[in-house]
Amino acid sequence: MKKHQLHEVYSIRSTILFNLALVYQRQNNDLDAIKILLNEAIPLAKKANDKIEMANLYRFLGLIFYNKNDLQKAAEYVGLAIKTLEAKKLSHENYAEDLLQFYLFYVEICSLQNKLSEASNYLQKAKSLLDNHPDSNLYIDYYSAKGTLENQYKNYRNAIAIFDLGIAKAQLVNDTYSVINFKLLKFESLKELKQYDQAKNLLLEVLSNREVNVEDRKNYSKDLSLIYKQLGDYKNAILYSERYMSLSDSLDKISNKNEIANLEARYKSKENENKIKELEIQKQQALLTSRNDRMNYIVFGLISFILLLVTIFLIKNSKNQKRIAAQKEINYHQKLNALEIQKALEVMQAMIGGEEAERKRIARDLHDGIGSRLSALKMQVQSVTSNTNSTSILEDFSESLSLSIIELRQIAFNLMPETLLKLGLELALKDLCHSLNRENVTIDFQANEISKSIKANDQVTIFRIVQELINNALKHSHCSEIIVDCSQNRDLFLITVEDNGKGFNPEELEQYKGLGLKNIKNRVELLKGKLDIQSRPESGTVFNIELLLQSYDE
Repeated sequence: MKKHQLHEVYSIRSTILFNLALVYQRQNNDLDAIKILLNEAIPLAKKANDKIEMANLYRFLGLIFYNKNDLQKAAEYVGLAIKTLEAKKLSHENYAEDLLQFYLFYVEICSLQNKLSEASNYLQKAKSLLDNHPDSNLYIDYYSAKGTLENQYKNYRNAIAIFDLGIAKAQLVNDTYSVINFKLLKFESLKELKQYDQAKNLLLEVLSNREVNVEDRKNYSKDLSLIYKQLGDYKNAILYSERYMSLSDSLDKISNKNEIANLEARYKSKENENKIKELEIQKQQALLTSRNDRMNYIVFGLISFILLLVTIFLIKNSKNQKRIAAQKEINYHQKLNALEIQKALEVMQAMIGGEEAERKRIARDLHDGIGSRLSALKMQVQSVTSNTNSTSILEDFSESLSLSIIELRQIAFNLMPETLLKLGLELALKDLCHSLNRENVTIDFQANEISKSIKANDQVTIFRIVQELINNALKHSHCSEIIVDCSQNRDLFLITVEDNGKGFNPEELEQYKGLGLKNIKNRVELLKGKLDIQSRPESGTVFNIELLLQSYDE
């Protein structure tokens, strides 16, 4: 799982190492358990940012040191567990229960260290958590910790009252073991108060329970004998003293039986060892006779394996050579295709450049030649009209002449607008939109940060694209409004032309041969751009174009 760098994987790996450390601890191999926790599990839990896992790892470390009677280390790691959980409240269903158990464990450690003030502080924290859960079974652990702390303070009466609460709670949930434990703790408090009669009755009640193990029966029989002695009941004192010795003898007999069984096992093991040695000698002799044959088999097998490896290598090498040759051929064809595309773009650029140059020449000739002569002719006609009686023939001639001049100027503008050559792209586009306005069609032009440093060829290409899109909308869409939006962001130029006309189906685009879309696509490809068309019948059309100005200079 190490190859997956994910929080969830870190958390799973940490949990696995936690369980491995638990196995080592159960095998009394505390050193390896501590190494795994400190060097591997805890760093992974930190990477996963798993607060619950980190807290449980710290608590487990504290438990290991607690069992080794290293209370200082135990307090250090249990304290870290508490700080980890307290640092940020987690939305975990067992968060409060985990924190409460950590508090009570820390109270127990502090009590054994005689840090009674600190133990009291954390016991109060535990109580604050329990107040929100009045029916929690963890009150059993709380009463045990609080009663033990009161005993440390020598407040024996308070301790007895708390142990009674614990007994009632344990009986409510049928926890027999906890009931016995509370009664034995209460017995110690009664003994300290020298209330021997109550202590005797309580201990008799405990010893009558079958759940009490033999070891506890032996120890508390001795305590009961001492209690009867304090009460002056020497008969029962002797009785429980004899019971204590009888139970001690029983345990000793069990211990002796175990020791005898161990001795017998060792004896049998010794005999088995001798038999094993004999069999081992026979085995060695058999091995000596078969070693030469086995060596021959091994040598033959190694030679066969080497030959197999050489064969596999030659086959793979042959396949690799064929694959390399095939890849070279593919690369060659790809380069050839790229050169063809590049050549086509160069031809297209040359054609468009030539077309624009010819347009410029024709526009100049129309404007400077025929345009000038028509203007002069109009002035002469007007002069004649002003000096005569303004006959209707001359007026019609003058009007036709004016319309011819306007149409000539429009043709010259379409071929190559002077504003583009003199004032730049933005004003040329604005002038284009203004000149194409109709009585029934409004053209709205918007520009944003269009630079004047765009190369002349690119300006012409952009102008032609916008011009073609507007002309298409005017001719085919039957719209009443056209919005033209042009913006620039460094070397990226964006064009949006939107109309509210009848629209069309983009999937049937090939059918619309008269839209001039082929010229638009060619110009877009020339600037390595992208063309996106959004249109539906009766819903208008939107052309979105992105152009890459590779020749743009800031």
